[in-house]
Amino acid sequence: MKEWNFASLKKMLFSVVLILCLASFLILNSACSESGSFKLKDTMDLPSGGTSENFVPPSPDALYDKTAFGDTGTQRLTRNQMIDSLNLALGISPEEFRDDLPFNSPSSTYFDNDYESLSLSLNDIRSFAGFSEKLVAKLLENKSEVDELMGCTPAAANDSACLEMLLRKVGARILRRDLTDSEIQSYMDRFIPMAVSESDFYIAVELSLLALIQHPEFLYRIESEKGSQITGFQVASRLSFLVQGTGPDDQLLEAARKGELLDSEIRVSHVQRLLESDQAKKHWNRFHAQWLGFSDRVLKAGLETDMLTETQFTLSHINFESNSPWMEIFTLEKTYLSQELAQHYGIQHPGGQSTWIDYPQGRRAGVLSHGTLASLGAKFNDTSPTLRGYEVFKRLFCGEFSIDIPAGVDIDDAPGKAGDCKEDRYYMRNVSTCVECHGITDNIGFGLENLGPFGGWRQAEPNLPSCKISGEGEVESTGFQGPEQLGNLIASNPVVVSCATKQFFHFTMGRHSKPEDGETLEALVGQYYKTNTLVSLIESMARTEAIVFREN
Repeated sequence: MKEWNFASLKKMLFSVVLILCLASFLILNSACSESGSFKLKDTMDLPSGGTSENFVPPSPDALYDKTAFGDTGTQRLTRNQMIDSLNLALGISPEEFRDDLPFNSPSSTYFDNDYESLSLSLNDIRSFAGFSEKLVAKLLENKSEVDELMGCTPAAANDSACLEMLLRKVGARILRRDLTDSEIQSYMDRFIPMAVSESDFYIAVELSLLALIQHPEFLYRIESEKGSQITGFQVASRLSFLVQGTGPDDQLLEAARKGELLDSEIRVSHVQRLLESDQAKKHWNRFHAQWLGFSDRVLKAGLETDMLTETQFTLSHINFESNSPWMEIFTLEKTYLSQELAQHYGIQHPGGQSTWIDYPQGRRAGVLSHGTLASLGAKFNDTSPTLRGYEVFKRLFCGEFSIDIPAGVDIDDAPGKAGDCKEDRYYMRNVSTCVECHGITDNIGFGLENLGPFGGWRQAEPNLPSCKISGEGEVESTGFQGPEQLGNLIASNPVVVSCATKQFFHFTMGRHSKPEDGETLEALVGQYYKTNTLVSLIESMARTEAIVFREN
């Protein structure tokens, strides 16, 4: 009978959570054509009009209005957010159970946290119940660690005081708020009798954690009604997910209890503290990986880890260690290399462990010269100038065409006659019906041809030594030669800054921008030109009154 009661209660928990999750969800929420239909959208205008030469940065003032964040819908946590939040709350990583977590649906942005696309299906909820059971079972394998987590050692199966310590401490971490006295009593009334019947206090721990992890307020970031000031705990969540992509730590929760987070300077001090963590670096490296397009790329076999480490070290150096201007990620003159990766790039390495090495002239373009970004447009054991140029155009300039690249472009075979040089095979930029698009993409792509599919440097096309690579390209009617000159053009271009800050907005708000966000997007550009660093943009989001207000 005891075994039946315990199993039935776990089934009942799943059924209740299933109903609650569904209720919360329902309530809350060829290369060119002869017709010339492949058109360029007019999306490359500067934030306040004008040209790069006469550009005057807009004012950042609109960023500090309480309505600056616009729509802030109810956000379901992503897989990464769930894993990182539970790791913080329980001190144990759920990474091995990742595949049991709800799927991240395709997004209208480059980022997996677009709340308008995240949802829960019945299968997701069933899988999440299984995930919860596996994680809690793993935690309970070491009872001494559970005792340390609770802050007590149970004296008996009915030790309600010890269970209360768990609910108050760990419950606050998981639900991102304090449990009420009535909630705590409800948990104890239900689960202590089960523990007594099994003569095992940890039965109550298991059931309590299963209920907390599957609670809708863990799965969703639920906030106050629209048009109102949100609670201190909700501000704590906004700050922690902004900086680290995870739930608030104990210090933020304590600040929320004391009502301190309405003070902008205290909010910024917590942001500065959180930015010093490895979790913050991981979170913002994840932002760059999704924005720049290498988060899901297949990299060169055997060098995947070295390539990702190179880019992560570069991003962390610019944004967190040297606190340099954000756009220097495209101009940094050194890079972090292992011996194997240096050999692949054709760069001399002093030997030993991975270390910082100065780029040779021509390659001094920060992440543009990395194997991670060079993989954009990798095709046919070589590169497609069209696809590589398109990736740069859409990701760094926020350029768009009226339709996406047609499905037949370079899919089966490279264009032109095999054995001809690329300049002859990729002829579309010289065709009147194709030049409007290929004049943009191919001119960028050919300027990066010295970089092979994974960043190896070359002077001629593979297996075609007579086909020398000039590295000559063009962007926005300005000529350049090779990644170094392109990197300098990108870093100094207000259109790129406007695009980068727009992606920053998409990532921090968890949604695509709308026409009514125009003033905030311009203000973010103004804020960047005022302070130049990524960290300053993050701090500005914590300083603004909008972070304590829910408009919609």
